[in-house]
Amino acid sequence: LDRAEGIKKLQDTIVRCETGVADHFSKEETTLLEVFKKYGNDDQLSQFHTLLKQHQELKDRFAEASSRVNKLVSGEITGGNWNSSANDLLTYMNKTRQLIEEHASTEHTLFRDLRKGIA
Repeated sequence: LDRAEGIKKLQDTIVRCETGVADHFSKEETTLLEVFKKYGNDDQLSQFHTLLKQHQELKDRFAEASSRVNKLVSGEITGGNWNSSANDLLTYMNKTRQLIEEHASTEHTLFRDLRKGIA
């Protein structure tokens, strides 16, 4: 796998993740919001709104990652700057992954608590 192929694969992965996350968030922001309004207590609804704010932050991170990877793929960045930018992007995506994992964990706990209250 050469450098060009590797960065193209990263670009494809970012696009797939960005699309999947947007679809997932859209469902939460519509259907699940109504469920929390109907069945959740004030604390659960407040926590859910915090998750919704995180959605925008994560969407913004994917938009930034897409912008960065597009510059790498296009050849706009060259030489040593290319390597530095690629490494920065990988670090950025690792942090994004961590934020998604934290978000998912909080989400899981909140949804479990809501289900307990409904059952």
